[in-house]
Amino acid sequence: RFATMSSTGVPKNTILSQAKDYIIQVVNVAGTIIEKNISISYNLPSGTLFNYNNQILQTGSTINTKFYFSYTDTKQNRFTCYVNDALYQNSQVIKQDGEYEFKLVDS
Repeated sequence: RFATMSSTGVPKNTILSQAKDYIIQVVNVAGTIIEKNISISYNLPSGTLFNYNNQILQTGSTINTKFYFSYTDTKQNRFTCYVNDALYQNSQVIKQDGEYEFKLVDS
């Protein structure tokens, strides 16, 4: 088996480190070609906490009102957000008392 980049024919075991989108072709012994898209990005995902009056909250803030976390998905739905390890939808209002940890993952 071997793998090549379809656009340049780079042989297998080549390290892809340049920030861009790649199309990888994998050919098995039967000659079946499978293509996969891979995106390398060096831009870290980021978001902002807001209280229910749309005022920005600082990390570690203590409040006694509803709030939400908002992020801009520049990667066309490639970001996944978790709150306390549960899936979180962008700008979903949180009403329950508690401590919350947000993780925004560039998938």
